[in-house]
Amino acid sequence: MRIITESEVRSVLTPKVVLESIQGVFVEYAKGEAQMPSKVYLDMNTPGDDFRAMPANTKDYAGIKWIADYGSNFKKNIPTTDAVIILNNKHTGKHLCLIEGNFITQARTAATTALATKSILMGDETNRIAFIGCGAQTMPHLQFLLEVIDVKEISLYDKDMSKAYNFANALGNVFEKIFVASSVEDCVKDSRVITTLTPSRSGILSKKMLNSENTHINAVGADAEGKRELNDDIFFNCSTLVYDDKVQASHSGESQYRKGPSHLNTNPHLKQYELKDVLRWPMQTLKEKIRSELSVYDSTGLAIEDIALAQAVYNKLK
Repeated sequence: MRIITESEVRSVLTPKVVLESIQGVFVEYAKGEAQMPSKVYLDMNTPGDDFRAMPANTKDYAGIKWIADYGSNFKKNIPTTDAVIILNNKHTGKHLCLIEGNFITQARTAATTALATKSILMGDETNRIAFIGCGAQTMPHLQFLLEVIDVKEISLYDKDMSKAYNFANALGNVFEKIFVASSVEDCVKDSRVITTLTPSRSGILSKKMLNSENTHINAVGADAEGKRELNDDIFFNCSTLVYDDKVQASHSGESQYRKGPSHLNTNPHLKQYELKDVLRWPMQTLKEKIRSELSVYDSTGLAIEDIALAQAVYNKLK
């Protein structure tokens, strides 16, 4: 069985390949040609530290990602995630390769966010975007968003201000304006698109912080039980909610907090869709179904995305 290194993965996973692979696997998922069970979590003694087993199959391949997600590593100044992917031939069961999976994890999460954003915005002018959290996922998200939308200004916030300033310095003169904010509220002001990328376990973004009626939020940080970035008033005022997968989001994403007899379940204006459907709709259908007021993409990270990129890597290197 071949072992494929991170450097080999990076050499073949161009943005075009990543975006086309992710788009394709969601089409397969909608057709029933790709499938996945729920993530399996192995919790450690330290809150926020766990292992996750993420199996899935596509039309021709099957595989599993084994990933450690150790939030406690943040204080140790070492990476918080570490992943490997095993890829099999779906039709024979043969093990094909073991792939170092950290870049795949970053790329698939960011590319899926970008595709969701593109579909929800439907060509609307973006001008300014904001990032809450300046960790390992922020640069991939920025890079893939720039593949699908035009951006002139960027706003950054991290509770560790040095991270925000370092990120801003790394961007150089790419944007007309780069703003490092001292608070979440200042960061999101006047932003058409807000992407939250934190390990928070309590709400950090509220509707009252938004000064525009047309705001799209990519909620990416909540990918396990107990994580949360959005306060209740976001969902109460939300017009469109798109899940990467509704079942998984209901126990791992922001939507885990929409259970029970609360006002979150009684928003009469809320339209709810799954990404596998949204990505197949033509523009006319998007315009009919997606409302342009406050919208949320609830991202939890799907195993089908990992296997889609793993098979793309394998096919290009075999």
